[in-house]
Amino acid sequence: MLQEDLTVLRLDAGSGRLAHVRQTGATDAIAFANHIAPDATLGFFDDVMSLFITERAGGLTPADIDLLHLVTPVFALALGARLNAAAARTLLQTYLGTSAATALLDGRVGLGEVEQIRAIVIYCDLFQFTSLTESLDPRSLIDHLNLFFEAVTQPVSRAGGQVSGHVGDAVVMFFPIPDPQSERPLCAAAVKAALDGLKALERINTLPSRKTSPPLRARIGIDIGEVVHGNIGSPGRFSFTIIGTPVNRSARLQALAKEFDAAMLMTADIAEAAGIECRPFGCHALRGFDHPVSIVGFGISDDLNC
Repeated sequence: MLQEDLTVLRLDAGSGRLAHVRQTGATDAIAFANHIAPDATLGFFDDVMSLFITERAGGLTPADIDLLHLVTPVFALALGARLNAAAARTLLQTYLGTSAATALLDGRVGLGEVEQIRAIVIYCDLFQFTSLTESLDPRSLIDHLNLFFEAVTQPVSRAGGQVSGHVGDAVVMFFPIPDPQSERPLCAAAVKAALDGLKALERINTLPSRKTSPPLRARIGIDIGEVVHGNIGSPGRFSFTIIGTPVNRSARLQALAKEFDAAMLMTADIAEAAGIECRPFGCHALRGFDHPVSIVGFGISDDLNC
């Protein structure tokens, strides 16, 4: 039908095309191609093809066909709207994350529409990215970066966490804490997901196909506390993201990991809540914060199977 630019195609016994309908007992069939106007679609599904088959002796009557001519445009519009809505949701979730997509689809699209939530924040940065920009061609650099993001974000997504956004070669992820009872289990899930991301990078580095590629390594900082979650930016261009002390402190912990030759650092209260034992790194004042915090974590050479 597309090749012949047909909007209606009768497949009755006389046309010889009914044999293409693989349905036992079919006596008649008719197909319709309905084009949806551009203002009623997002551009994903703008043509709907439908096929109606009958086993009734004598096939379709003129009244049947007249009725189908009337209803198929409405059917096409309804189906197209459903398919476009599903595609739009998938697109928004891919670019913004599940919570941001849900908020936007619910109509929370105004600048400054935010909520305060308690969350565990994971700040993960690609190790030695600056040197990689000098040694890799642009295509290889992007492939390297995408592989890194995939490895560290998948365990977080599987554990129920979300990606807030990418900051150059770093990614910010978080686990919302809906109530006090879920805090300890979520701390355990967040730490395990972060460790799984590091272990995924180790596995990738051992692949034969990566033998001549620079190793993928990460430094991670984890913190917990109150964050602001919502639309932040300027009129005409804003992001659905999180900001707050835990975001800043997790970034500082990630930066501090370089000084300590560590793969992952977190505050001691997170490790205690998660029920894991890891190396103590002492009490330190993070840049921009007045009060020192007790820091624990994992060194580059530590066993990550805690």
